[in-house]
Amino acid sequence: MNYPNDYLYLESPHINNGVSKLENKKVLFVFGDSWTNNRYIDETEKHWCYLLKEKLGYDIVVNISDNYDSNYEIFDCVKKTLCDNDYPMKQQLYLSKLKEFKVVVDWSTPMRDSTSVAEMYSPWNTATIPNLNSKKPNTKLWLDYVDKWFRVEIYSYDTQKRILFLQEFFNNNKIDWYMFMGFTPLVEKQFYNTEYDLRKWIDKNRFLFLNGFPNNMQDYLITTINKDFKEDTNINEMQFENNRLEYFCNDVFTSDGHPNIKGLKLMSDIIYEGMK
Repeated sequence: MNYPNDYLYLESPHINNGVSKLENKKVLFVFGDSWTNNRYIDETEKHWCYLLKEKLGYDIVVNISDNYDSNYEIFDCVKKTLCDNDYPMKQQLYLSKLKEFKVVVDWSTPMRDSTSVAEMYSPWNTATIPNLNSKKPNTKLWLDYVDKWFRVEIYSYDTQKRILFLQEFFNNNKIDWYMFMGFTPLVEKQFYNTEYDLRKWIDKNRFLFLNGFPNNMQDYLITTINKDFKEDTNINEMQFENNRLEYFCNDVFTSDGHPNIKGLKLMSDIIYEGMK
């Protein structure tokens, strides 16, 4: 895939490879999964992050994301790219050489598990469905995990912790930041106002769709197709069940529910409006 000179795409945080290109530039950093890398769209100038860079009048966008990235991996990418190793965490020295920069984090479904626990039932994790009729031992282990041990509220809580840690880092270092959920809610309705709901400490002016409806970017895009749409989804919706297929395969969505060309433009519009 060909990227223009003002679009730096990295699958992992090897930012040192491109630091010299960023000096004295206005830079947009974006982090996320496939909803951010948009590699399924060949026209890179139509990716939402590039469109957002253009709206902001910035010089370059740095896109650090990969397909199927979990929120553990997204958090680590942000930390390795922007934070030094000292405590309290300070921003990387190279950032002081930039003219200006903003950060946008697109969080994936909290249920994606890239930890060493998930490796125990590899090659299946909670973002990859096995052949449920298989007699392999790992199939039973995976089914036992989902049926008996998996707790959606714990995964949601874990993502919220990471959001709050980054929020503190950004605020303490006076970094201009924004976040949103890509295609699932951050907290499911049955856990609202419980000990697993940390949203009251998250800045609602910088976290798009934090409360109410829509509560994620996919919901927002669906409402542009059907203004009366209002359907709660679970954080495992894309993995186990999908009642939204009627809204897919058009100029807003691809057939598998990713944002299409028009959807990417709408994403850039709403993020830009959220920055005002």
